[in-house]
Amino acid sequence: METHEERMERIWKNLNRHGIYTKEEAMKAYREVPRIDITPFVAPIDWDEVRKIREELFGDKERNM
Repeated sequence: METHEERMERIWKNLNRHGIYTKEEAMKAYREVPRIDITPFVAPIDWDEVRKIREELFGDKERNM
C-alpha cells in the first residue's frame, strides 16, 4: 500500500504531465472540470423482471415461501 507521500508524488507527476504545476492551477482545474452525468449508466432494478426470471429458473416455489 502506498504512503501518503507516495500518493501525492504520483498525483503531482500526473498533474505535471498535463501542464499543472501549482496548487492554484490544480484547484482551478478541479473547479473547471465538467460534471459527469452517470444517469445513462445506471438502471433501476426491475423487480418484476427479476421475479419472472427467478420463476422461470426455479419455478413458483420461491413465491410460496
